[in-house]
Amino acid sequence: MFVWPLQIIHTSDNRNSCYGCFVTSISPGINARDVTDSRLRDTYSANMINGTLCHALIGEVLSYTSESAVFQAINNQNVFPMNSVFDRYQSLAKEIGTASHYFNGFIDLDKMKQCAKRILTDTNSLLRWQPEDPRSTRECMITNINKSKNTSMLLYLTLEMLFNNYNDFNDEKDYTDLIDRIKALEPNILIPNCLRSTNSKLCATYLFQKVFPYCCAFFDGNHRHCRFLFHEYNLGRKDTTDIIDDNYIDGYIIQDVTALTPWLVNKESMLYELHHLDEASKGNVLLHTLQTHSFLIDDKDKATVPNEPYHR
Repeated sequence: MFVWPLQIIHTSDNRNSCYGCFVTSISPGINARDVTDSRLRDTYSANMINGTLCHALIGEVLSYTSESAVFQAINNQNVFPMNSVFDRYQSLAKEIGTASHYFNGFIDLDKMKQCAKRILTDTNSLLRWQPEDPRSTRECMITNINKSKNTSMLLYLTLEMLFNNYNDFNDEKDYTDLIDRIKALEPNILIPNCLRSTNSKLCATYLFQKVFPYCCAFFDGNHRHCRFLFHEYNLGRKDTTDIIDDNYIDGYIIQDVTALTPWLVNKESMLYELHHLDEASKGNVLLHTLQTHSFLIDDKDKATVPNEPYHR
Protein backbone atom coordinates (compact mmCIF):
# COMPACT_ATOMS: atom_id res chain seq x y z
CA MET A 1 0.00 0.00 0.00
CA PHE A 2 2.98 2.32 0.47
CA VAL A 3 3.34 2.71 -3.31
CA TRP A 4 -0.33 2.90 -4.34
CA PRO A 5 -0.84 6.69 -4.51
CA LEU A 6 -3.44 8.25 -2.23
CA GLN A 7 -5.14 11.61 -2.55
CA ILE A 8 -6.96 13.40 0.24
CA ILE A 9 -10.05 15.42 -0.66
CA HIS A 10 -10.29 17.92 2.19
CA THR A 11 -13.53 19.27 3.60
CA SER A 12 -11.92 22.62 4.42
CA ASP A 13 -9.19 24.79 2.96
CA ASN A 14 -7.83 25.12 6.51
CA ARG A 15 -5.65 22.03 7.02
CA ASN A 16 -5.58 22.69 10.77
CA SER A 17 -9.32 22.22 11.12
CA CYS A 18 -10.35 19.82 8.36
CA TYR A 19 -12.25 16.80 9.64
CA GLY A 20 -14.06 13.85 8.09
CA CYS A 21 -12.18 14.26 4.82
CA PHE A 22 -12.19 11.70 2.02
CA VAL A 23 -9.37 9.56 0.65
CA THR A 24 -9.14 7.82 -2.69
CA SER A 25 -6.40 6.00 -4.54
CA ILE A 26 -5.39 7.63 -7.81
CA SER A 27 -4.00 6.04 -10.94
CA PRO A 28 -3.53 6.63 -14.65
CA GLY A 29 -6.38 5.00 -16.55
CA ILE A 30 -4.47 1.86 -17.51
CA ASN A 31 -6.90 -0.53 -15.80
CA ALA A 32 -9.75 -1.75 -17.99
CA ARG A 33 -12.31 -1.16 -15.22
CA ASP A 34 -13.08 1.57 -12.72
CA VAL A 35 -13.63 0.45 -9.14
CA THR A 36 -17.26 -0.16 -8.18
CA ASP A 37 -17.64 0.02 -4.41
CA SER A 38 -20.88 -1.99 -4.46
CA ARG A 39 -18.74 -5.04 -5.29
CA LEU A 40 -16.76 -4.53 -2.07
CA ARG A 41 -19.55 -4.49 0.49
CA ASP A 42 -19.64 -8.17 1.32
CA THR A 43 -17.87 -9.46 4.44
CA TYR A 44 -14.11 -9.09 4.20
CA SER A 45 -12.02 -12.23 4.09
CA ALA A 46 -8.26 -12.49 3.62
CA ASN A 47 -8.86 -15.60 1.50
CA MET A 48 -10.27 -13.34 -1.22
CA ILE A 49 -6.88 -11.80 -1.94
CA ASN A 50 -4.19 -14.01 -0.40
CA GLY A 51 -1.82 -15.33 -3.04
CA THR A 52 -3.64 -13.67 -5.95
CA LEU A 53 -1.54 -12.18 -8.76
CA CYS A 54 -1.52 -8.49 -9.74
CA HIS A 55 0.28 -6.93 -12.68
CA ALA A 56 1.75 -3.51 -11.89
CA LEU A 57 3.41 -0.74 -13.90
CA ILE A 58 6.08 1.24 -12.06
CA GLY A 59 6.10 5.01 -12.40
CA GLU A 60 6.75 8.34 -10.73
CA VAL A 61 4.09 10.73 -9.45
CA LEU A 62 4.53 14.26 -10.77
CA SER A 63 2.48 16.95 -9.01
CA TYR A 64 1.77 20.37 -10.48
CA THR A 65 -0.13 23.36 -9.17
CA SER A 66 0.63 26.06 -11.74
CA GLU A 67 -1.44 26.26 -14.90
CA SER A 68 1.66 26.46 -17.10
CA ALA A 69 3.10 23.25 -15.61
CA VAL A 70 -0.24 21.49 -16.04
CA PHE A 71 -0.41 22.64 -19.67
CA GLN A 72 3.06 21.22 -20.36
CA ALA A 73 2.11 17.93 -18.69
CA ILE A 74 -1.05 17.62 -20.77
CA ASN A 75 0.99 18.00 -23.93
CA ASN A 76 3.70 15.57 -22.82
CA GLN A 77 3.14 12.22 -24.52
CA ASN A 78 5.17 10.43 -21.86
CA VAL A 79 2.97 11.21 -18.84
CA PHE A 80 -0.66 10.35 -18.09
CA PRO A 81 -3.14 12.13 -15.79
CA MET A 82 -3.93 10.39 -12.50
CA ASN A 83 -7.52 10.43 -11.30
CA SER A 84 -9.60 8.50 -8.81
CA VAL A 85 -9.73 4.73 -9.32
CA PHE A 86 -13.51 5.08 -8.88
CA ASP A 87 -13.88 7.45 -11.84
CA ARG A 88 -11.08 7.92 -14.35
CA TYR A 89 -12.84 10.87 -15.95
CA GLN A 90 -13.24 12.94 -12.78
CA SER A 91 -10.44 15.39 -12.11
CA LEU A 92 -9.74 15.98 -8.43
CA ALA A 93 -7.62 19.08 -9.03
CA LYS A 94 -10.69 21.32 -8.84
CA GLU A 95 -11.11 20.43 -5.18
CA ILE A 96 -9.81 22.73 -2.46
CA GLY A 97 -6.02 22.84 -2.27
CA THR A 98 -5.31 19.86 -4.51
CA ALA A 99 -2.67 19.59 -7.21
CA SER A 100 -2.84 17.93 -10.60
CA HIS A 101 -1.04 14.57 -10.54
CA TYR A 102 0.55 12.84 -13.52
CA PHE A 103 2.12 9.42 -13.95
CA ASN A 104 5.55 9.28 -15.52
CA GLY A 105 6.41 5.76 -16.65
CA PHE A 106 9.87 6.69 -17.93
CA ILE A 107 11.81 6.95 -14.70
CA ASP A 108 15.34 8.33 -14.41
CA LEU A 109 16.96 5.34 -12.67
CA ASP A 110 19.87 7.40 -11.27
CA LYS A 111 17.45 9.92 -9.79
CA MET A 112 15.42 7.10 -8.22
CA LYS A 113 18.61 5.63 -6.72
CA GLN A 114 19.47 8.97 -5.14
CA CYS A 115 15.99 9.16 -3.63
CA ALA A 116 16.29 5.60 -2.26
CA LYS A 117 19.71 6.33 -0.73
CA ARG A 118 18.39 9.51 0.85
CA ILE A 119 15.49 7.81 2.62
CA LEU A 120 17.45 4.65 3.54
CA THR A 121 21.06 5.64 4.25
CA ASP A 122 21.33 9.36 5.04
CA THR A 123 21.91 10.60 8.59
CA ASN A 124 18.20 11.39 8.95
CA SER A 125 17.07 8.36 6.98
CA LEU A 126 13.77 6.60 7.56
CA LEU A 127 15.48 3.48 8.92
CA ARG A 128 15.80 2.98 12.65
CA TRP A 129 19.59 2.94 12.81
CA GLN A 130 21.14 2.05 16.18
CA PRO A 131 24.50 3.43 17.41
CA GLU A 132 25.92 -0.09 17.46
CA ASP A 133 24.97 -0.78 13.82
CA PRO A 134 28.20 -1.33 11.84
CA ARG A 135 29.03 1.18 9.16
CA SER A 136 29.41 -1.71 6.75
CA THR A 137 25.65 -2.33 6.95
CA ARG A 138 24.88 1.10 5.55
CA GLU A 139 27.63 0.81 2.94
CA CYS A 140 26.22 -2.56 1.87
CA MET A 141 22.81 -0.94 1.36
CA ILE A 142 24.32 1.77 -0.83
CA THR A 143 26.16 -0.87 -2.85
CA ASN A 144 22.96 -2.88 -3.38
CA ILE A 145 21.07 0.24 -4.44
CA ASN A 146 23.79 1.18 -6.92
CA LYS A 147 23.72 -2.34 -8.38
CA SER A 148 20.01 -2.17 -9.19
CA LYS A 149 19.70 -2.57 -12.95
CA ASN A 150 16.11 -1.41 -13.36
CA THR A 151 13.26 0.28 -11.54
CA SER A 152 11.54 -3.00 -10.65
CA MET A 153 14.61 -4.28 -8.83
CA LEU A 154 15.16 -0.94 -7.08
CA LEU A 155 11.56 -0.61 -5.93
CA TYR A 156 11.57 -4.14 -4.53
CA LEU A 157 14.90 -3.55 -2.78
CA THR A 158 13.73 -0.26 -1.23
CA LEU A 159 10.54 -1.74 0.18
CA GLU A 160 12.37 -4.87 1.39
CA MET A 161 14.88 -2.78 3.34
CA LEU A 162 12.12 -0.65 4.82
CA PHE A 163 9.93 -3.57 5.90
CA ASN A 164 12.87 -5.53 7.32
CA ASN A 165 13.85 -2.54 9.45
CA TYR A 166 10.30 -2.07 10.75
CA ASN A 167 9.53 -5.71 11.60
CA ASP A 168 7.15 -5.98 8.64
CA PHE A 169 5.01 -3.28 10.33
CA ASN A 170 3.48 -5.75 12.75
CA ASP A 171 2.78 -3.16 15.44
CA GLU A 172 1.36 0.34 15.64
CA LYS A 173 4.68 1.58 17.00
CA ASP A 174 6.34 0.62 13.73
CA TYR A 175 4.07 3.08 11.92
CA THR A 176 4.43 5.85 14.51
CA ASP A 177 8.22 5.42 14.37
CA LEU A 178 8.12 5.79 10.58
CA ILE A 179 6.06 8.97 10.93
CA ASP A 180 8.64 10.37 13.35
CA ARG A 181 11.49 9.47 10.98
CA ILE A 182 9.73 11.15 8.04
CA LYS A 183 9.27 14.31 10.10
CA ALA A 184 12.99 14.22 10.97
CA LEU A 185 13.87 13.81 7.29
CA GLU A 186 11.45 16.56 6.20
CA PRO A 187 10.96 18.94 9.15
CA ASN A 188 8.63 21.19 7.14
CA ILE A 189 6.30 18.44 5.97
CA LEU A 190 2.64 19.30 6.60
CA ILE A 191 0.31 16.83 8.26
CA PRO A 192 -3.35 17.88 7.83
CA ASN A 193 -5.62 17.67 10.84
CA CYS A 194 -7.70 14.86 9.32
CA LEU A 195 -4.58 12.64 9.37
CA ARG A 196 -3.41 13.73 12.80
CA SER A 197 -6.59 12.35 14.32
CA THR A 198 -6.77 9.09 12.36
CA ASN A 199 -4.87 5.80 12.51
CA SER A 200 -1.10 5.77 12.10
CA LYS A 201 -1.17 3.35 9.13
CA LEU A 202 -2.92 5.84 6.87
CA CYS A 203 -0.84 8.78 8.07
CA ALA A 204 2.44 6.88 7.59
CA THR A 205 1.44 5.80 4.08
CA TYR A 206 0.45 9.33 3.07
CA LEU A 207 3.70 10.84 4.40
CA PHE A 208 5.90 8.12 2.90
CA GLN A 209 4.51 8.93 -0.54
CA LYS A 210 5.56 12.54 -0.02
CA VAL A 211 9.24 11.60 0.38
CA PHE A 212 9.25 8.66 -2.08
CA PRO A 213 7.19 9.60 -5.17
CA TYR A 214 7.65 6.29 -6.98
CA CYS A 215 4.55 4.17 -7.28
CA CYS A 216 2.63 1.33 -8.90
CA ALA A 217 -0.39 1.47 -11.18
CA PHE A 218 -2.28 -1.79 -11.56
CA PHE A 219 -3.39 -3.37 -14.82
CA ASP A 220 -5.62 -5.57 -12.67
CA GLY A 221 -6.39 -5.76 -8.96
CA ASN A 222 -7.77 -2.31 -8.16
CA HIS A 223 -10.85 -3.85 -6.54
CA ARG A 224 -8.70 -6.13 -4.39
CA HIS A 225 -6.51 -3.23 -3.30
CA CYS A 226 -9.51 -1.03 -2.51
CA ARG A 227 -10.96 -3.83 -0.41
CA PHE A 228 -7.65 -4.10 1.44
CA LEU A 229 -7.34 -0.31 1.79
CA PHE A 230 -10.83 0.08 3.27
CA HIS A 231 -10.23 -2.72 5.75
CA GLU A 232 -6.62 -1.93 6.66
CA TYR A 233 -7.14 1.80 7.24
CA ASN A 234 -10.50 1.42 8.99
CA LEU A 235 -12.19 3.83 6.61
CA GLY A 236 -15.86 4.74 6.46
CA ARG A 237 -18.36 4.89 3.62
CA LYS A 238 -20.59 7.73 2.54
CA ASP A 239 -24.33 7.36 2.91
CA THR A 240 -25.84 5.60 -0.10
CA THR A 241 -27.67 7.89 -2.49
CA ASP A 242 -29.55 7.19 -5.71
CA ILE A 243 -29.05 10.63 -7.26
CA ILE A 244 -25.69 12.41 -7.48
CA ASP A 245 -24.54 15.62 -9.17
CA ASP A 246 -21.31 16.65 -10.86
CA ASN A 247 -19.76 17.69 -7.54
CA TYR A 248 -20.03 14.20 -6.06
CA ILE A 249 -16.61 12.73 -5.21
CA ASP A 250 -16.12 9.01 -4.76
CA GLY A 251 -13.90 7.96 -1.90
CA TYR A 252 -13.81 6.69 1.66
CA ILE A 253 -14.20 8.72 4.84
CA ILE A 254 -11.14 9.19 7.05
CA GLN A 255 -12.42 8.32 10.50
CA ASP A 256 -11.36 9.84 13.79
CA VAL A 257 -9.15 7.56 15.87
CA THR A 258 -11.83 7.28 18.56
CA ALA A 259 -14.11 5.59 16.02
CA LEU A 260 -11.61 2.93 15.03
CA THR A 261 -11.64 -0.72 15.91
CA PRO A 262 -8.72 -2.10 17.98
CA TRP A 263 -5.36 -2.47 16.25
CA LEU A 264 -5.26 -5.33 13.79
CA VAL A 265 -2.18 -7.09 12.51
CA ASN A 266 -2.95 -8.40 9.04
CA LYS A 267 -0.87 -10.85 7.07
CA GLU A 268 -2.70 -10.63 3.76
CA SER A 269 -0.32 -10.77 0.84
CA MET A 270 -0.71 -10.59 -2.90
CA LEU A 271 1.77 -11.56 -5.57
CA TYR A 272 3.07 -8.91 -7.95
CA GLU A 273 4.46 -9.02 -11.46
CA LEU A 274 6.24 -5.70 -11.99
CA HIS A 275 6.51 -4.00 -15.38
CA HIS A 276 8.39 -0.93 -16.52
CA LEU A 277 8.33 0.98 -19.79
CA ASP A 278 11.28 0.54 -22.12
CA GLU A 279 13.17 3.77 -22.78
CA ALA A 280 13.14 2.89 -26.49
CA SER A 281 9.36 3.36 -26.56
CA LYS A 282 9.51 6.89 -25.16
CA GLY A 283 7.10 9.17 -27.00
CA ASN A 284 5.25 6.24 -28.58
CA VAL A 285 3.29 4.72 -25.68
CA LEU A 286 -0.42 5.47 -25.75
CA LEU A 287 -2.82 5.07 -22.85
CA HIS A 288 -4.94 2.91 -25.14
CA THR A 289 -2.01 0.49 -25.52
CA LEU A 290 -1.71 0.09 -21.76
CA GLN A 291 -5.48 -0.34 -21.40
CA THR A 292 -5.35 -3.09 -24.01
CA HIS A 293 -2.77 -4.93 -21.91
CA SER A 294 -5.13 -4.68 -18.94
CA PHE A 295 -8.02 -5.82 -21.12
CA LEU A 296 -6.11 -8.95 -22.16
CA ILE A 297 -5.28 -9.79 -18.54
CA ASP A 298 -8.86 -9.13 -17.48
CA ASP A 299 -10.33 -11.08 -20.35
CA LYS A 300 -9.02 -14.31 -18.81
CA ASP A 301 -11.24 -13.72 -15.79
CA LYS A 302 -14.22 -12.12 -17.48
CA ALA A 303 -16.48 -15.04 -16.58
CA THR A 304 -16.45 -13.85 -12.97
CA VAL A 305 -17.65 -10.34 -13.89
CA PRO A 306 -19.40 -10.82 -17.24
CA ASN A 307 -21.40 -7.62 -17.46
CA GLU A 308 -18.94 -4.92 -16.46
CA PRO A 309 -18.15 -2.29 -19.12
CA TYR A 310 -14.62 -1.61 -20.23
CA HIS A 311 -13.23 1.90 -20.75
CA ARG A 312 -11.36 1.89 -24.03
